[in-house]
Amino acid sequence: MASRGSGLVRRVAASFERLVLKREAVGTDTSGNTYYRKFEPDRDGVNIERRWVKCPGGLYDPLTIPPEWSQWLKKARGEAPTPEEVAEREMWRLRQKQRAAAIDAEEAKRKFKAASLGEQSEGSAAGGPNMDRFVQQLTGKGYAQEQSTKPAGEEQWQGGTFMPRLFGS
Repeated sequence: MASRGSGLVRRVAASFERLVLKREAVGTDTSGNTYYRKFEPDRDGVNIERRWVKCPGGLYDPLTIPPEWSQWLKKARGEAPTPEEVAEREMWRLRQKQRAAAIDAEEAKRKFKAASLGEQSEGSAAGGPNMDRFVQQLTGKGYAQEQSTKPAGEEQWQGGTFMPRLFGS
């Protein structure tokens, strides 16, 4: 009997909020945030939907707002997210974090193995880039002479000889 009475009290309170305060509780999330909306007329008499969140303790922290509810608050989505949708997306985020952690662990193993074998990888933070290879690339040494891809009779470009052609000359 007590549970029926408390349900009645909740329904009366919700009706009071809708009629007097003209606000409607749309939903809650796992952090305890409660989301509301109400319709207010603008200057032209058109009803505009206002959306907001009340956080437990009264302190708003945007990091506690799930992305689905954030989209709803910003009117990027028309309907409020369902609890099933929020749970599904939370599981997806958890799987992504697990995958990222596994990739990080593999990368740490690879770096440890390379360091223990004395290998130096290109651009590694510990050893820096291979400067000898860098100088070879800058000077053009170490590369095979490339065959010209220009048509026969066309001269090769030489550094410092650029002369722009003027119109009519």
